[in-house]
Amino acid sequence: MARRQKYLDQARALYLETLAICREIGDHRREARALEQLSKTARDQGDPTQARGH
Repeated sequence: MARRQKYLDQARALYLETLAICREIGDHRREARALEQLSKTARDQGDPTQARGH
């Protein structure tokens, strides 16, 4: 379980970085995809409030 949580934390950090880059360069399609993945990651971490926030 701890290993899975670590991977989810790493995934979240990378998706946040991706989101920032996409917003910076104006890539709305990939921005939407990053938001979708952030939502799924939050859901998998057991945080439905954060999942809906993305």
